[in-house]
Amino acid sequence: MKTKGLSASRIREAYRVLSQIMRAAVDNDMIPQTPCRDVKLLRMPQTEPHILTPLEASRIVRSATSRMTC
Repeated sequence: MKTKGLSASRIREAYRVLSQIMRAAVDNDMIPQTPCRDVKLLRMPQTEPHILTPLEASRIVRSATSRMTC
């Protein structure tokens, strides 16, 4: 999947869905074990959190408040 340019988070999401399907197949005796065992996923890149400035926070509050009164 990485060769197609998918991000680590997209790959993890696809793996999660596939893993759930395979787990259900095992639970329903359709396959003896899931092929998703012991799969090593790419690490998620470390990102810095975006902390809102007081101005950004007040804009969000104003926007939410104005939408509530409409």
